[in-house]
Amino acid sequence: MTIPRKARSSDLWFFIFAIAGSMITLGIAMLSGAFSVISLLMGNPELTSQTATWFVIFIFLSLAGVPAVLFGFRSLRGMRDARRPISRAAALIPVTVFPIALGLGFIGFNAGLFPNILGPAAQILGACGSSTFAILLVRKHSPALSKRRLWGQFTVGLWAVPFFAFFSEIILLIPVLLLFVLGASGSIEGRALLDLLANLSSSEITEVTELLMAMPWVLALIFGFVSLLVPLLEEALKTMVIWPLLRRGLSPAEAFLSGVIGGASYGLIEGILLSQQTDAWLAVMVARAGATLMHAFTTGIATWGLAEGIVRKRWSRLGLGYFLAVAFHGLWNAIAISLAILEGAKVEDSVTQAYRLLENALPIAIVGMVIIAIFALPRIAKRLSPRVLEVQDRGVASSALD
Repeated sequence: MTIPRKARSSDLWFFIFAIAGSMITLGIAMLSGAFSVISLLMGNPELTSQTATWFVIFIFLSLAGVPAVLFGFRSLRGMRDARRPISRAAALIPVTVFPIALGLGFIGFNAGLFPNILGPAAQILGACGSSTFAILLVRKHSPALSKRRLWGQFTVGLWAVPFFAFFSEIILLIPVLLLFVLGASGSIEGRALLDLLANLSSSEITEVTELLMAMPWVLALIFGFVSLLVPLLEEALKTMVIWPLLRRGLSPAEAFLSGVIGGASYGLIEGILLSQQTDAWLAVMVARAGATLMHAFTTGIATWGLAEGIVRKRWSRLGLGYFLAVAFHGLWNAIAISLAILEGAKVEDSVTQAYRLLENALPIAIVGMVIIAIFALPRIAKRLSPRVLEVQDRGVASSALD
C-alpha cells in the first residue's frame, strides 16, 4: 500500500545518498576486480587473492544499497510506504544464511576450493545473519517503520558511519603514534620494539608481545586508545542514524530501534572488513557475530539517550545512555585486545599459571557480555514500547486526578 504525498527536500538528499553510496562501493569493486586481473597476469597470487576478496565484499556493499535507492526513488515520486512492523519472515534470514555460510566457509577455507570467492561469501552471509538476528531480538516490541526509514538507517550504519569513523580514528591515532615513537625512542626496549615493528613478520609477533609486556606505559597507551578513545568516538558517530529525525519528535522506542538497526549494520560492515581468511575462520565468524550484537546494543542505548536529551530535554538520560554505551563498548575492546596480547605472549614460568587463568577467564567474560546483549535488547524494547509507555502515562494521569 502506498500513500501519495508531496516530495520533500529530505527525499532528494536521501536519494542522492543512496545513489552515491551504491556507486562509490561499485566503483571500488570494479577497481579491485581490475587489480585482481592485472595481478593475476603479472603472476602475483597474494595480491590476486586480496583484491579478489575486496571485489566480492564491495560488490555486496553496492547491492546492499539497491533497496535504499528504490525506496528513495519512490519517495521522490511522492509515494510513501505505510509503516509496518518488521516482518516475521525476516527470521528466515539467519536460519537460512548461517548453514550456508558454514558450508561455504568449509568448502572455501578447509577444502581450499575458490577460497577468494567462497571465503568472503561465507563471511558476508555470516555477518548478514548476525545483524538480522540482532534486529529480530527487538522486533516484537518495536514500533512500525516505513521501508525507506529502515533501509535509510541500515545504509547509514553500513556506509556513512564506517567512513567517518575510519578517518576520525586515523586522526586520533596520529598523536597516539607520536607519543609512542617519542616515548619508545628514549629506552633500549623501546628502540628494539620500533626496529621490530619497522620490519615485522609473523615469526616476530611473540617477541613484539614480550617487549610490550615489559613496557606498561605502551600497554596503557594501547588500551587508552582502543578502550577509551575509539568507543567515545564510535558511539557518538553511530548515533548519526537518528540525527535527521531528532527535529521530528522521535519517540524513545523509535530511537532505540533505529540505533539497533544502525548498530547491527555497522557490526555487519565491521565483521566483513575485519574478518581474515585463516584456518580459524569459524572462530572469527563467531567472534564477529558477538561484536555485532555488542554494536546493536550500545548504539540502541546511545540513540535512546540522545533522543531523550534532544527531544524530551532529559539531559541526564543523554549522559547516562552515552556513558553506558561507551563503557560496554570499551570493556569489550579491552577484553578483545587483552586476548590478542596474551595469545602471542611468552611469559616466565613463575607467572604462566596466572596468565593461563586470565586467558581462560576473558573468553567467558566475552560470552557473558553477549548474553547480556541478547537478553537486554528485547527487554529494553519492551520497556520502551508505545503500549507500555501509554499505560504508564495513563497511570500518571489518573494518579494526578486522584
